[in-house]
Amino acid sequence: MTESTSFQPLVSVIIPCYNRERYISEAINSILDQSYPFIEIIVVDDGSTDKSVEVIKSYQDKIILIEQKNKGPSSARNTGIQNSHGELLVFLDSDDYISRDLISDHIRAFNRWPDAGVFCANWSTFHEEMIPEVTTSDWPVEPEIPLDKIITEHLPFPACLMYKRKYVDLAGGFDEEMRNTEDCDFLIRAVLQGAKMVRSGGNGYATYRTTPNSITKNDGVIRFYKNQIRLVKKLLSMDCSSDSYFLSLVMNRLMKNRTDYWFGCLRWHLSLLPIEIVKFLYYLFRVSLIDFGYFGYLIKLKPWTISSQVD
Repeated sequence: MTESTSFQPLVSVIIPCYNRERYISEAINSILDQSYPFIEIIVVDDGSTDKSVEVIKSYQDKIILIEQKNKGPSSARNTGIQNSHGELLVFLDSDDYISRDLISDHIRAFNRWPDAGVFCANWSTFHEEMIPEVTTSDWPVEPEIPLDKIITEHLPFPACLMYKRKYVDLAGGFDEEMRNTEDCDFLIRAVLQGAKMVRSGGNGYATYRTTPNSITKNDGVIRFYKNQIRLVKKLLSMDCSSDSYFLSLVMNRLMKNRTDYWFGCLRWHLSLLPIEIVKFLYYLFRVSLIDFGYFGYLIKLKPWTISSQVD
């Protein structure tokens, strides 16, 4: 099927924004610069108190602006979904951006694999004002991404992914009780509803930006653990939770994220001032209190009874 005869549906790009006057233009401009022409841009301002709305309004009729009281990123994305018209949806955080051909790569994959429901692009991570480093995805090149990768790995961030609306609806939207990990929760629920996830291929990529405040601001570490536990409990409440292999994947996820996240936090804090090391130890103490419940939950699951073998 050539590109000239392929189906070119409308893609809705939904951008939740809260106090991102410094970055929101870069996010919007990266969508306006896309080589794929059939895109609507919906920016949902989640009660910003800086000049974000002023910046967004400068784009006039190039975007659709929706303003709401501060309810968190999940609520803002859900508002965007309800007001979107595209058959396909992309969720771009207001401090991230995507390369010019990313959506075109998604559309080619959409036409090549009509039975797929989620399309995944490459990505990079930009650590702003931190240790200079750019990391890229290293997932296998096979088109279909298996369930064990989706559940147990650090999942791609929202801007990498394009969803068919059918599976967005089946997943039930984003969990508005979660203010982080909500994107992982949403992707896993979409896949468990039957959405086959494939690599889009091509040269397009999304860039995830981290800032010095993103790790510990607003008790982010504490919230991360609480949301991880909420995610695992939700997974275990699903119909397939009686399957031993599925349970072993959930257990793997629970442990892997805890270990990897703390190594990342430690590495970041040690690169800064001594006061940041003290701050890290403080958060370590607070999370250790949560860990009593965290590992108590593991014991409750009786992992020694769970087989990790695939039938």
